[in-house]
Amino acid sequence: GVGWTVRRLARKMATTLTSLQLATKEWPALDITNVSDWSTARDGFISLLGYIFVVGVVGYQTKGWCSPTTLKRLLFWHNVTMSVFPLALVVMTAWSIWNDGDFGSFTAFACNRPTGLTADLILTFELSKFWEWVDTLFLVWQGKQLRGVHVAHHATTYWLFRAFRVCPVSCKSGLLINGFIHFIMYWHYARPFPNFVRVFITRGQIIQFLVGTVLGCYTLFMLPCGNTFWNASPWSLWTIASLVPGLNLMLFMHFYYQQYIKSPAKRE
Repeated sequence: GVGWTVRRLARKMATTLTSLQLATKEWPALDITNVSDWSTARDGFISLLGYIFVVGVVGYQTKGWCSPTTLKRLLFWHNVTMSVFPLALVVMTAWSIWNDGDFGSFTAFACNRPTGLTADLILTFELSKFWEWVDTLFLVWQGKQLRGVHVAHHATTYWLFRAFRVCPVSCKSGLLINGFIHFIMYWHYARPFPNFVRVFITRGQIIQFLVGTVLGCYTLFMLPCGNTFWNASPWSLWTIASLVPGLNLMLFMHFYYQQYIKSPAKRE
């Protein structure tokens, strides 16, 4: 069953961490923070067009490709995988950051650029945002109406984490917080919690954007790391500090208001 699968994955994760501990000192250096405005804008815009193509063309053109029973089974395992995968990344990243000594102080956590294993895990998490597009495909295949908050969030999430590369505190906290929220959220999709828990999941999503925005703004503009980040242009800084996180924050707050305050009796 699912419980046995999760326990098996947990044991495998522990074994992997032990192996990584031996290999970390020789882990190849990867500077994911060495990016330009052009590459960030280019990759973000290409991902936006890719999402539109995948959903608008592939999704709607492949409706009915399998039976509802098969689709339900595939959706269940998709949600289980999307729950366990970010949890594994959160555990491994927390261990790697601890091993790097970046949990020793806020300055170390906020200012030390991720390298080696930590950088690879952050890059893996960033690329996994493409995997999340499958969420939208399942909604299309099920014939459900797409919410604006869902489309805007999934269309811009890769761009958000791509832009986060400039700011170490955003890279690290983004993975740890967002990964943990996604672990709970996708497990809820696979094995629904009681209805009253849903509001706390939405609150958690709002809090992650709020915390991420506050940490990013503090690091970039209050300069606890000195002038480290001012080699990036204002476009990069404002994209990280306010533009994309602010958009997602407003969308989720509006969704929360509509679902749980304005008309709580009508929520699904």
